[in-house]
Amino acid sequence: HGSVGTLHSLCFRGLELSRDVMAEGRKGLEAWNHYIAGRAPAWRIESKRNQLDPENAPAEAFASWTSDGERLLAECGVLRARRTHPQLWPAEPRRFMRMWSDWKAATGYVDFTDLLERGLEELDTCPGQPAVLMADEAQDMSALEFALLRGWAEHVDQLVTVGDQDQALYSWRGSDPSAFTDAPAATVDTLSRSWRVPRAVHAYAVDWIQQIPGREPPVYLPRLTAE
Repeated sequence: HGSVGTLHSLCFRGLELSRDVMAEGRKGLEAWNHYIAGRAPAWRIESKRNQLDPENAPAEAFASWTSDGERLLAECGVLRARRTHPQLWPAEPRRFMRMWSDWKAATGYVDFTDLLERGLEELDTCPGQPAVLMADEAQDMSALEFALLRGWAEHVDQLVTVGDQDQALYSWRGSDPSAFTDAPAATVDTLSRSWRVPRAVHAYAVDWIQQIPGREPPVYLPRLTAE
């Protein structure tokens, strides 16, 4: 349904882009590799990225790399997701990003992070003009994603974010659970009891996760049955 999707997919539709302009697509990577052949051949990118669908690409597809070019593109993606000022970037990602940006400007290609950055700049409202925004798994969102979501929230009746700080899995791609837990909220509702986790598993999990420094422990109870 057009009202449900990732922030990337919503921006992709809202910006009215074609899959042909996606830099991480097959044609895009071929064009990039040709562009840097005489400039920085070590920055070639040949990976599963060339199979990605801009509307349905899983986050796991960006979890590993097979070349310096892919590693640097991933590092730049994390820095951009965290909205780190370019002057604070390490030298090598900064050099890569300069060439990557010049190439995109010259060819019209758009990368996955551009979808969010351009969405933040160009899309004042969420595509589809919803009255209510609901964001699930919000603990896995980045500072950039939250900035986009909050911008859209200014034009809706209600924003609902749902998440669990103890299930944050995507820090490797720039997500920040504190962007979710520290966000101001008019009301906070906690689902304090699990209806599927038995007591023994609950006790082990709680004991283990309490090792994380700075974590604010929530009220979280096991299911009512003994086993």
